[in-house]
Amino acid sequence: MKPSSSERLAVAVSFCALDGDPYERDRTTGRYIHDPSDNPVYWGPTLRAVADPRSDLYGRISDWYYLCHPVKVDRPERAVARTAKDVAADMKLALRERLPVELRPRLHDRALLTERPPNDHADLWRCIRTELPVVRAAHPDAELVFVVSSGTSAMNSVLFLAGSVGVVEGPIRLVQVERGEGGRLRAHQPIVDVTLQLETVLRVARETVPTHAGADMVPGVAYDRAISPALRRALDEARHAARVPFPILLRGERGVGKSTLATFIRAWSPFRKKARDRQWPAVACGQFTDPERLRAELCGWVRGAFTGADRDHPGLLALAHEDTLFLDEIHDLSDANQRVLIRLIENGDYYRLGSDTPLRSRFRLITGTNRPDDELRKLLSPDFYDRIRDIEIEVPPLRDCAEDLPWMWEAAWTDAANRSDLKPDVLHGCHALIVEALRGNPLPGNWRDLRRLAVRLVVYVHAGGKATAKSVENLVNAFFRISPGVQPIITSEARGARLLPKRQAEQLRKLEENLGPDLGRLWRECEAGAAPRVALGHLLGDRHRAARAEKFIAELFPERWASATRAGAEPR
Repeated sequence: MKPSSSERLAVAVSFCALDGDPYERDRTTGRYIHDPSDNPVYWGPTLRAVADPRSDLYGRISDWYYLCHPVKVDRPERAVARTAKDVAADMKLALRERLPVELRPRLHDRALLTERPPNDHADLWRCIRTELPVVRAAHPDAELVFVVSSGTSAMNSVLFLAGSVGVVEGPIRLVQVERGEGGRLRAHQPIVDVTLQLETVLRVARETVPTHAGADMVPGVAYDRAISPALRRALDEARHAARVPFPILLRGERGVGKSTLATFIRAWSPFRKKARDRQWPAVACGQFTDPERLRAELCGWVRGAFTGADRDHPGLLALAHEDTLFLDEIHDLSDANQRVLIRLIENGDYYRLGSDTPLRSRFRLITGTNRPDDELRKLLSPDFYDRIRDIEIEVPPLRDCAEDLPWMWEAAWTDAANRSDLKPDVLHGCHALIVEALRGNPLPGNWRDLRRLAVRLVVYVHAGGKATAKSVENLVNAFFRISPGVQPIITSEARGARLLPKRQAEQLRKLEENLGPDLGRLWRECEAGAAPRVALGHLLGDRHRAARAEKFIAELFPERWASATRAGAEPR
């Protein structure tokens, strides 16, 4: 039976298996294993998952991302040498033979950029971390089906880990495929779900949000992608502080991501309940002008405590027991509530409104503020201020995290596009231009500026605007009030800001078309152990062009280039 269009929401992801796709081959000769009638006997795992009528994925896969490793099987006893591209061509032919056109998925063969062997786990992990966000961005709402039975054992392991630890958001399904003969299909389901889920920091942080998610809380933020020194330093401090029970004060300008960092601190720490709802207790103190309302929110109340209290309410402190409590905008806390929290910090005792029964809550306290130290000392009592800042972490503004702006912008744009039923790729190649403009602006609202710009672009596209480089440039310039013709500021090697000459800016823009915003693909290759020259050759595909690019990049980013060169020279 043909699935309805609403059912075709799945996208398959699998590695190419040189000896197993589309049908299993004899390991010695490299030829398909045939029956007496000269038909292939054993279907390969992904073909079986997609084209077997007994599979519940039959006809449901709209797109299939086929990850092709560049290794070449060339043994003397084999009739022909074979590459993943050859196998991909065979797979397309098999799909035409096995599926009618209306049920046939679009096959996207994706060549991995690597020279390492196909059993190098670290290298495969780097490749998969690069490819999966691309797949998710192209299909933001689809269920991603990872077939973990295809390719080398290292490929299977890496794809399983990627699906289990939260590398990408959204619905994900892991399946393994049973070996079966194509001519004698079994009556039972040929695929089996892999239900094992690993609890990781990234998964916990992405699947939980504070009850008060501020405007600086952007879904999809993955701090494991951070590369700027300022943000890496803050993350290292947060990771170390997360393990100990002392109160943490997060300082930073408005919109820098204090709520997001608090979520990661909780995920890194032992102060979280293992089985709880998606949300964890947090409150923005500034939303409560009446001190008694905030005290009621924290401590809860009993039935009859005040007019309208028709039932007991546990309060955030009860929810925070053996977990974490985040108080944002701590500078707005009243004197009375400061005294309540002093008692809580010291011994965990508190009372619900309308009750004289003492209760106890043991929790980790995280607070946040955007006020400078001298102002905070005037707003908070000395006793309270001293108790909440055993550990202080400065969250850097986005203008000090220029290297991270490409993935930050990607997160803000993808969130806005998904919430507006737009495909994230609607901007095509305009992201490098936008990132340049972001680097040239002080971004006083930080994440909020990124969100506002993303919303402005969403409204423009929804109104029928064409996302061309010129139109997007005009819109971004108007948003930041940049005069036409003025070159956006690009960060220097010292990570400060300076204006690049027009010719250099254009050269950087052309490089970013191949290497990604801020040359991100190049730096990721180098972080994974590739020598910069080798990585440039792969990414640009031209030795002479790579040599010219090397000189330009080494002059523009001398510290990063020198660091990458040293790392690439070290043995792996």
